Amino acid sequence: CMYIYKTKIFYTRFKVKEIIKVDSPQTVAGVFRKELIGPIEKFACLFLNVRNNIIEKYIFSILETGTTDQCAVYVKNIIKIALLVHADRIILSHNHPSGFPSPSLSDDQVTKTLKDAAKLMNIDLVDHLIVTEDSFYSYNDNNRI
Repeated sequence: CMYIYKTKIFYTRFKVKEIIKVDSPQTVAGVFRKELIGPIEKFACLFLNVRNNIIEKYIFSILETGTTDQCAVYVKNIIKIALLVHADRIILSHNHPSGFPSPSLSDDQVTKTLKDAAKLMNIDLVDHLIVTEDSFYSYNDNNRI
């Protein structure tokens, strides 16, 4: 027997009240740490203008079926939002509830897919950060973007 579970994808939009210039992975990790850290994996995007100022911030999370080691990422939705807010650059971020920030094979695949899709729309993928409570991994800092 095969069971098919319905999943609902929710996203929350957070308006940024002040201009935050993104100038380091530490800044991005700080922006997301409070919102991403928790028992289930969550995925987030920062949408930036050409000056690296945050335009919009979205948190993507599968609330009903989120697990400790995975979260669905829909490239089409991310690119759609980037186009709607006229983003020039995107920074991806997600948490690893396990506490280990090392990227998985699926993290690598999502990063490559999103980078390729964004490039088609003349949008730069600047970084993909994996955050934990006390550390983070930056694809950019490790020359993997």
